Amino acid sequence: MFNVNLKCLIVFFTCSVATSLSCSACAGTDACTQITCPSAFTQCFTGNISFGGTFTSVKSCTTSNICTGGALSINLGSVRVTENLNCCATDNCNTNTTAPAAYTDTTPSGLKCYYCDGTVCNKTLTCQGVENRCITADLSNQIVKGCASNSVCTATIGDLSQVLGQAFNTTCCSGNLCNNAMRTGQSVFLLLVPLAFIKLF
Repeated sequence: MFNVNLKCLIVFFTCSVATSLSCSACAGTDACTQITCPSAFTQCFTGNISFGGTFTSVKSCTTSNICTGGALSINLGSVRVTENLNCCATDNCNTNTTAPAAYTDTTPSGLKCYYCDGTVCNKTLTCQGVENRCITADLSNQIVKGCASNSVCTATIGDLSQVLGQAFNTTCCSGNLCNNAMRTGQSVFLLLVPLAFIKLF
């Protein structure tokens, strides 16, 4: 569903930036390497990330906005992505850390949001766990909708659209089925950034 240009992400995350943080980076059982983080990425993390029910431990860099101390979750109907991260802010501080427990809460949160089935975005989704917001994302003119945790909605970073090489805007709202209208916003769907490391290593 997400046509993210991973080659751009590889270049972005492995370029050296003067006086930037160094972190261990790896996914799953692969050997970790040390990378120099982009200047805006001030945290190292060790996380447990789920994509469609498959869990993978991941280490790398991220921004302080992602390190909320709570689980992140987004559910687009056809796929649910969750993250549980432990963060730290000194060079290579995630080298010897272990991943936190996976976030698996599927208890209905009491919120319902619209989601898209292809180009039809009028299907109703019951949100789960920490998902307390409805989301609409425009990924290069492909609209997706669903449920998200507030931590996903508040995560922002520079202009990630330029890094990914494609337009990427999201909007979150509160209240049942509030994501019915086509909306665009300035916040960035940063959840995909650490998730991309599953494919990078």
